[in-house]
Amino acid sequence: MTDEMELSKAIISIRHLLDNMGQGLLTFGKDLIVHKDYSYECQRILGGSIANNAFPQLIYSDNQGEALFVEQTLREIFNCRENQRANVFISLLPEEMEINSKFIGLQYKVIDNIYKPSENAMMVIMTEVTEKKMLEKKVKENAGIMSMVANIAGNFSNFLECVKEFQYFYGSKLHEIIESQSVSTIYANVYRQIHTFKGNFSQFGMQSSVEQLHNMETALSDVGTKLDKFTREEICTFIYSFDILDFLDKDMDILQEKLGSHFLSLGDMVYVDKAKLFQIENEVINICSPIECRTILPLVRKLRYKSLKEMLSSYPDYTFKLAEKLKKPINTFTIEGDDLLLDNEKYNGFIKALGHVFRNSVDHGLESTKKRVELGKPMIGNIKCHISLVKDNIKINIEDDGGGICFDQIRNKAIAYELCSIEDLELLEEKQLIELIFKDNFSTNDIITELSGRGMGLYAVKSEVEKLGGTVEVFTDFNKGTRMEFTLPNMEVESIEPLKAEDCLQPLLGTTLDILKEHLGRDLNIESIKQFNVMEVQMLHYTSFINIRGMFDALVSISMDDKISRALLNCMVSEVIQEQQVHRYIKDVIAECTNMVLGNSIKEYPNILEQIIIGTPSVIYSASGDVSYEGNEINGYRVQTDKGAVMINIIQ
Repeated sequence: MTDEMELSKAIISIRHLLDNMGQGLLTFGKDLIVHKDYSYECQRILGGSIANNAFPQLIYSDNQGEALFVEQTLREIFNCRENQRANVFISLLPEEMEINSKFIGLQYKVIDNIYKPSENAMMVIMTEVTEKKMLEKKVKENAGIMSMVANIAGNFSNFLECVKEFQYFYGSKLHEIIESQSVSTIYANVYRQIHTFKGNFSQFGMQSSVEQLHNMETALSDVGTKLDKFTREEICTFIYSFDILDFLDKDMDILQEKLGSHFLSLGDMVYVDKAKLFQIENEVINICSPIECRTILPLVRKLRYKSLKEMLSSYPDYTFKLAEKLKKPINTFTIEGDDLLLDNEKYNGFIKALGHVFRNSVDHGLESTKKRVELGKPMIGNIKCHISLVKDNIKINIEDDGGGICFDQIRNKAIAYELCSIEDLELLEEKQLIELIFKDNFSTNDIITELSGRGMGLYAVKSEVEKLGGTVEVFTDFNKGTRMEFTLPNMEVESIEPLKAEDCLQPLLGTTLDILKEHLGRDLNIESIKQFNVMEVQMLHYTSFINIRGMFDALVSISMDDKISRALLNCMVSEVIQEQQVHRYIKDVIAECTNMVLGNSIKEYPNILEQIIIGTPSVIYSASGDVSYEGNEINGYRVQTDKGAVMINIIQ
């Protein structure tokens, strides 16, 4: 009893301390009912007495879906035997919410239960963060401005074309529509154009313009429900009541302030002073969060440069995994040499084509382990890539220590493909013979595989080299290896497109379907696939949450109903499972599926493999419920199969 009294006194003391600091403290046990000893500040925040009330209902009195989610999560926490696992579920509880027009921050801690010593209790500290929230809103607005500036500066020609189309619509096309068409046609055309412009300008992050276009679209939508009551003159008057051309003014003023008054006066050309770019970078650093910086700064900086090593960064891992697949072990390697800054857009086709070269180095170049041993070579092969700048030219050398090029094999294939007569082949030097490997449809492989044999790879590489005004030379020693040397002109730098949620959603869908078919059978019947953009995540029976942090920051959730969850369990776990253990096993299966989906999907995300961290999946069981994420965009798919439903969401 003494220990209980001491602990009670300690909580009361902390309660008074937090009251003076403007923070609330409450506790509750496994039944989720708030204990009688709570601080006065809680009463002020929640608007009345809270003892003997269920905590989820207190904070979500008007949202039963959210209350159910919190209830299910808290029950998972109280049932956890390991602190580490409990902390994973605590991270899913709401950290911030709006109560009685106030923004409240919530912190959670599992403590001893003084009322039931055999059980744990949950302590919640509540802090009003309304001022902080308003400041964050301002910071977010500023971050949005910097993102808009970076997007437009980096995609100026597309932006300028969009602005010109908007000006043409208001100056000419709108008058043509109104003059020559009926009320319903006028309405439909104008509504469609406004919706299109809203989407176009939203791609550049033009917040003010998009907001005004959205307001006009909403007003048009309302009119559409009673269009039969409007005359032609009335619909025209209504449309002209909007100052459409002024919609862009606020965003245009911001652009001129950030990029200079001359920015929009150069026609199709864009010029931004370097000092302005550095100023924008400093503003991004000072205004934006670390994650926002990693998203926005590359857009600004890549107005000036793009690292060639970064362009090639995916190839070492790709080559190593391909070598493992073909059972030709190689030493891992990095892209070595000068760290050159290049025009990403102009070099992109060439960079992609280099995949054929790395693939050929493994598939054609390197020998099997057995043959390397027979030749007295090390069992593990080597592939290298080196970059250098020689005067105004870029040199890229890709070499392997494999079998080299067999000239007799080239001669035989050249005759088979009727590229040369036997007499002409005898006159060709080795350098001229090597040129034949770059011919369209030329391949030394007798069998067409998923990797090679169609003779298109090196032809594509040389085509991209020639587009850049460059050259490629091949140096080879039989049984010693081959080196390809690419010489390319150095050119001016432009910018890149940022990664978007929809870019990541499609690979998630494709990988999820592949995994379902793999485990549930290739005859799995996909009845429907529906894409959505919502403010709440719908949860089915089992929902897995996993964080992605870094260059792309998001929370991914995969939710499955009970029917398909049990089907997966039966396919992936061979042992007989008692009904009381089904929940636990299904959670493990869903978590494993989530890991597989993310692991396979992430390979398709452009340019971010080395710049993201994937968290650990946490699985919640709930009969039903929705989870909202205030201020976050939620994109997803609902897949209905003959074995049950699956939801895939990206919360960004």
